[in-house]
Amino acid sequence: MSKFLRKVASAFVVVDDEPSVASSRAETATAEQEGLADMAKETSTLIAQLESRPPVEGGAAGAQTQTDLLDWTAEDVFRDNGMQDTPNSALRLIKLIAGLSMFPREQQLAMVRAMDQADDSWAEADVVQDARKRQALLRAHLARVAKVGEDRSKEIAAAVEMTNQNGRAVLAELDQRIAALYARREQEAAETATAVSKFQHQQQEIDARVARARQGTAQVIQALGGLSFVGGSQTPENG
Repeated sequence: MSKFLRKVASAFVVVDDEPSVASSRAETATAEQEGLADMAKETSTLIAQLESRPPVEGGAAGAQTQTDLLDWTAEDVFRDNGMQDTPNSALRLIKLIAGLSMFPREQQLAMVRAMDQADDSWAEADVVQDARKRQALLRAHLARVAKVGEDRSKEIAAAVEMTNQNGRAVLAELDQRIAALYARREQEAAETATAVSKFQHQQQEIDARVARARQGTAQVIQALGGLSFVGGSQTPENG
């Protein structure tokens, strides 16, 4: 396991007494540095994905399915598949790399080498095998996530379509009611105009009758007045 951890250490910092050896190690570690640098940028997210959470009540394999698949972390996937964080687990190395990112590079190197010397339980082949198995599980999980996302998107699309259909039906019914109200409005307006016109015609007839009555009565009054004038011209003296 010594070579494997020293590869990890070289990704953090290169320290060597001979400049030529240091330069050579720096060149060979460039690819590893770039990869681990990207990993360190997302340390908090990475750690959150690997943190153990309280198991779902029951604790049996597959019980994690009681939670929403889209909220699963990588640790949830591993637990659901019965994978434990063993001494040869690749997660130990990932957590080590992520955890050391908060320390200065010199301390990172010292801590990695100290752990390398203190722990001989790891085997590089076992760690790599564990990493590949976990990768396969996570890829399968991503496929399930994609399927769940697709199914839920279809459900939402169906709900949107149903909502639109219901909305169009309600609007169509309202339009029919509005059209009926407008038609009734026009009818009421026409009936009102007809009734008013009828009353106006009646008023005109009344006005005409009143005018005729006044005219006839005025003629009689005038005629009577003429008789009064004739009768008034005869005085008692002339009788």
